[in-house]
Amino acid sequence: MKTGFSIKSLVLNTRKIVLRFFASKHTESLSTKQMGYSLVEVLVAITVLLIALVGPLTIAHSGLKRAIESKDNTLAVFLAQEGIEALVKLREDDALDASGYNDLGDVWGNMTTIASLCPVGGDDRCGVQIGDDGSITTSSFYRCSGSNCAINKYEGARVPLKQRASGGTPTIYTRELSITVSDSLARVRSEVSWGDDPSDSVTLESYIYNIYYEP
Repeated sequence: MKTGFSIKSLVLNTRKIVLRFFASKHTESLSTKQMGYSLVEVLVAITVLLIALVGPLTIAHSGLKRAIESKDNTLAVFLAQEGIEALVKLREDDALDASGYNDLGDVWGNMTTIASLCPVGGDDRCGVQIGDDGSITTSSFYRCSGSNCAINKYEGARVPLKQRASGGTPTIYTRELSITVSDSLARVRSEVSWGDDPSDSVTLESYIYNIYYEP
């Protein structure tokens, strides 16, 4: 004989037990074979049902929580990388505009200016305000702290997640940049956080080389 167990069959059997229990309370004369289950049996059946449901519900809740954490972490990585790429774009834009410099090596001067705002290892941090058209200039970088480092969301914008822009909807993310520059390279740290827990943060570090440096 083939036997099996499933939550569906347990629910159906529990329902039958409950119905028979309450039906027995409204019947004045019943034979021994017709009497319903006792209250203890009903409670035991309900307890078994609850135990059977707790496991799947706990697994579902844990899976949903991990999915949300993964989403937050992934977006934080993209935002941290964007902060580094903003400096790379500034270097390239300066190089393309090199006709305004006496020496191509002078394009590195903008990187030095930004580094003075928020050096690696110092207490100050920088944010970057990316233009609606994706433009980056030296004035795009500013010293920030606390809520001034926050990132807001702008629905329908070409750059939907931005710092230091009026309006928008506040997000849970903040981004802080710190930079140290030498003649040949810039060391950049980009940290994005979204909660009070130390694990709710992502820090990326990269080196941007002065490919136009002439020793």
